[in-house]
Amino acid sequence: MGFQIERASSLGDAIAEGISLNVINDNSLQALNQLNAIIKKNEALEYVFVTNFNGDLFVHTFDRGFPRSLLSYIQHEHGDVNFITEYGEVYDIEIPLIEGMRARLHIGINKNEVNYLIKKIR
Repeated sequence: MGFQIERASSLGDAIAEGISLNVINDNSLQALNQLNAIIKKNEALEYVFVTNFNGDLFVHTFDRGFPRSLLSYIQHEHGDVNFITEYGEVYDIEIPLIEGMRARLHIGINKNEVNYLIKKIR
């Protein structure tokens, strides 16, 4: 899982860099368009969500089936979170958009999909 988390963190850093300006400018539509494009290109990403400087949900790519109670848990948990969805085991990675601020990026990596893609490449 180390390689997967390292790859996810690198991807998260790139997403955070690209989306920070949208959070600063309060442009949720532009941010959502960026996140949807990223999700389409990365099969192992189950979701991406961003909180603003108040810690409130700013933009997300969840489908309607994502449980809000889980979102609340993820937002208030410190460190990475591991949980199960109908699509398999998911590892949530939290990355600050700007150091020292409450704005955060969360990406959910589907472990089953990552393992499948690695086997496919091999």
